[in-house]
Parts: sequence; structure tokens; C-alpha cells
Amino acid sequence: MDTIRLRPATARDAELLLEWRNDPDTVNSSHETRKIQREEHRSWLSRIIDNADRHLLVAEEKGSPVGTVRADLSDGVYELSWTVSPDARGRGVGKCIVALTAAQILEPTKPV
Repeated sequence: MDTIRLRPATARDAELLLEWRNDPDTVNSSHETRKIQREEHRSWLSRIIDNADRHLLVAEEKGSPVGTVRADLSDGVYELSWTVSPDARGRGVGKCIVALTAAQILEPTKPV
């Protein structure tokens, strides 16, 4: 999985992230087990992007989005939450996303 890279999410990612979030398998694995509406999602995304203690990253493989990870900092501890694109599941993408995020968290010169 050397081809996976992380980049900060932007407002341009809203539709794709919402699609992944509302995927039935993702919904079933989430704390919030209902589908999220578009405006609610856009508002959430805006708050996340503007919050210095929350980092939302998009994972790309060869330039194509394959997943997302959120790192929330609270009391010096990061909590991670991630989603793998339905098309990328079953290939170890989630493990790679978590490992890359953990490496960035542990390496102070690499921003999360």
C-alpha cells in the first residue's frame, strides 16, 4: 500500500464523503446509525475543517480517493475514526490509512 497518501479534506470532498458515510455498511458500523442529510453533512464538514483539534484527511491511491480518516485531539490523545470507500474494501486500505495517520501523529514534523 505504498501508493496511498493522505491529504486534508476540503469542502470539495463533501459529496464523496457523504456518499461514503451513507453507505449501508458504514451506517451499520457508525455510532450514529441513520443516514445523514446533505445540509447536515455540509455543516458538519465546515465545522471539522475549521477546528484545529480535529483533522479530516482523505486517503488517495494513485490519485483516486479510497477512504477518509478523522483524528480528534482531546486532552493530548487522538481518537481515530475512518471509512473505506466501498470500492476499496477488502484490500487492507483501512489498516494502511490508520498506520499512515498514526505515523503522522507520532512524527511532530508531519502535520496531521
